[in-house]
Amino acid sequence: MKKFGLALLALATALAIAPAALADVIHIGTYGGTTQSAEFNNTPWTYIAGVVPAPLAAVAIDPGGTWQGALGNSQWISYDQTGPNGPITPANGTYTFQTTFSAAPGSTSWRGVLSVLGDDTVAVLLNGNMLQLFANSADDSHCIINGNGPTCGTPGSQVQWPVQIIGGIQSTNVLQIIDLQSGGGPMGFDLEGEIMTPEPGSLLLLGTGLLGLALIIFRKAKPSPGLILNM
Repeated sequence: MKKFGLALLALATALAIAPAALADVIHIGTYGGTTQSAEFNNTPWTYIAGVVPAPLAAVAIDPGGTWQGALGNSQWISYDQTGPNGPITPANGTYTFQTTFSAAPGSTSWRGVLSVLGDDTVAVLLNGNMLQLFANSADDSHCIINGNGPTCGTPGSQVQWPVQIIGGIQSTNVLQIIDLQSGGGPMGFDLEGEIMTPEPGSLLLLGTGLLGLALIIFRKAKPSPGLILNM
């Protein structure tokens, strides 16, 4: 019993003092093509529904100095060369893109931040949960900045964490972007960030609880000071 208490004490202490070290950091980003990116943990993006027949592999597009430059190691993407310097002018409507990533299932709280840019604007969904709505005034204006949602100019809107995910974290998680095109011009989006799971605070709470249990077991296993042992 004493050995069990000591083992539990060691486990609890490790969880309580170093929860961040056990967290799984998942790097998310947009990139074109069908080959897994070495920079990000999510699968290649696919255009799955909208005005153009789907599915299609997402392609990298050139922001051309018209949009804000790509975020970090990510790329602006679309279903074809629909960027400011591209030959295609997409029809008005919505275009849905999707990627997946793996995680340890179970928790419902994730930590992290995703920075998002889009033209005209985009919505962000994770496992069917709406994380970011379209900008309120998606119209014909160029890179409107209203603080209410993602557009193509500085600053990029951010999806803040932690958030509660209905259904919890799954082994395979689906991240979707819905691009709203309303101005008859170029179209595309860019996203980069990271998600940390399980939440370090949850590990700290677990470690603290186990620490208390270990101390109780350890105290019960200790001989009483007045106990005489037969040798």
